[in-house]
Amino acid sequence: MKWCIWQNNVLISEKGRACLIDFGLSSMIKIGERYEYLCLNEKQPGAWRWSAPELLRDPSVSQVAVNEETPQESYVPSPSSDIYSYGCIIHQVLSGTIPWQSYLGQVPWPILKGKTPPRPHSKDMQDEDWIFILQCWLSLPSLRPFASQALKFARSRRDLVSTGNAY
Repeated sequence: MKWCIWQNNVLISEKGRACLIDFGLSSMIKIGERYEYLCLNEKQPGAWRWSAPELLRDPSVSQVAVNEETPQESYVPSPSSDIYSYGCIIHQVLSGTIPWQSYLGQVPWPILKGKTPPRPHSKDMQDEDWIFILQCWLSLPSLRPFASQALKFARSRRDLVSTGNAY
């Protein structure tokens, strides 16, 4: 689990392989164990455009309820929040724009309410891509794809491009 997956933490190798970097403040955790020290209680992550809504909620704003799955008082990064970020990276790669590009500075309320950025007008983003991105952005973390499904998607997309059968 990385927690802060965003454009500045993904590098592409000479062979075209995506590599995650900057694990300095990340923690490795086991699913199912409690790690309250990873909770975000006083500040929001800096890369909010790529952060899952459940990580952005302000505990002092009780009326904002993204879902019932995440307790109001704690925001623990999870594999599901990484998948949300992965969807943002796919969006950025295929559209050439950052998520929520029209918002400057503050976290937009639509994210906190479980909304998604509009589908970009890009010839590189096909219906299958958009459907997968929307699955990554589902409001309930437990409904997002697993890492194995994300890998399968990435491999199928790569295979289309490498064989010249891309859209």
